[in-house]
Amino acid sequence: MKDTEKFIEARLKVLDYFGYDGLTDLGGPGMIAESLGAELIVPKDESPSMTTAGLTETPNQVDFETLSSVIVTDGAHVPMALEVT
Repeated sequence: MKDTEKFIEARLKVLDYFGYDGLTDLGGPGMIAESLGAELIVPKDESPSMTTAGLTETPNQVDFETLSSVIVTDGAHVPMALEVT
């Protein structure tokens, strides 16, 4: 999750080994959620997971007047996700 070259190499090996036409991972949604305030845990040998949600209010409870804009590409892990996509 921190070495883009290894990440891409692993994805290509999976494609070749299993003969898939394509593949994706589920890291993207968590990385975007992290940019919105969620806490993303990235263990060494496991899949990333969130411990707390970034936006905790339900849609009918959101006070749109107090929302602020967020640049999701400034998140800790989004730049890496964009690089390997």
